[in-house]
Amino acid sequence: MQKLTFRLEQAGKPKIKITSASTAVSYLREVWNADTLNYTESFYAIFLTRANHVIGYDVISEGGTTATIADGKVIFGKALTCGACALIIAHNHPSETCRPSETDLSFTKKLVEFGRFIELPILDHIILTEENGFYSMADEGKI
Repeated sequence: MQKLTFRLEQAGKPKIKITSASTAVSYLREVWNADTLNYTESFYAIFLTRANHVIGYDVISEGGTTATIADGKVIFGKALTCGACALIIAHNHPSETCRPSETDLSFTKKLVEFGRFIELPILDHIILTEENGFYSMADEGKI
């Protein structure tokens, strides 16, 4: 199993708190591998405390130019391992189209339902593009 990649906080700096899709996107753009954002699809997860402070993030999968395969068991396994109380998932679209595909929507629905069942909610699923575009499923009422 792949290890979690934690963002190390510097002494004296406040913890990072996710308060909106925009703050999640800002965080993701800091940690996302800029090389893959442009050319291949990747799937990330941000793990949060009950107060929505960032515990860490992990790259769940990296794929090709049109798709990546993310496994819900891996996502929730990593969230449980680090003691997360909530999570935000995200992937990019190298095509520069922010709109979710039917596959994106159905996969998200399954993850959200399972998260509710185990009381580990998915707060948002964000789709990023290179040119600062993003789509928040929470903001669009899809979660």
